[in-house]
Amino acid sequence: MNESTDLYTVDSLLIRYEGKDADRHVIDMMALGESMQGFGRIYSVVGHFVATGSYAKQWQALEVRAFATEPKAKCFQLAVELQSVMQSQLMSGLAGSIITAIVSYIVARNSNKGEEMKHLRELLEKQLDSQTGRNDKTTDRLLLTIEKLAESLRSSLKQAVSPVGQTCRSIDIIPSPESGAQPISIDQATKDAILADDDDAELTGLKSFVVIITEMDRERGTAKVRLLGQDGGKRPNYTALHLRP
Repeated sequence: MNESTDLYTVDSLLIRYEGKDADRHVIDMMALGESMQGFGRIYSVVGHFVATGSYAKQWQALEVRAFATEPKAKCFQLAVELQSVMQSQLMSGLAGSIITAIVSYIVARNSNKGEEMKHLRELLEKQLDSQTGRNDKTTDRLLLTIEKLAESLRSSLKQAVSPVGQTCRSIDIIPSPESGAQPISIDQATKDAILADDDDAELTGLKSFVVIITEMDRERGTAKVRLLGQDGGKRPNYTALHLRP
């Protein structure tokens, strides 16, 4: 990004840390630094998506940057502005509301809140439809990209929520009034769900596989099998397995 270029404000918001140390208008610097790094990554990546319609995996490729402005002495609060060298055409007029909706979806998906995810996805679909002229193909592509964002930003979200339970009781993300979006609140229960092991975070549906028995040993009661992919292809997902009754 060219530092000499005038920046366009994509969105603004407040990140408020409440409870514990934050009630004294202070916060642990180590926890705050980790949290700001996580939120900075999340909002820069989501802001870039809203501005360009694409997902940038490399930090250098981001067209949107998150800036922290002067802190306010209300609990412990930071104002954040997302700025870019370019003005969003894809989401013109909806930047604030859709950024908040995407971040809300990222939080809900990574804390395994099924009903909230469903509601937010429906909201995102309506917002995207209005911007793409109900182009189903484009809307589906953007929704798929949002899913990728939610998955790839999980580690950043873990960083963002690190102060909860340590130096504050909760984190509230307050969108600008102009966006009309609802605040996001992250408490200890939400943090615990975000930090849960990936294997426990979400159950997947049943999958079918094809198993070919390549060798049998009746004396030992064992068999050597080959586990194929779901499509039944000849390339195995795993090397040979030994089964014992």
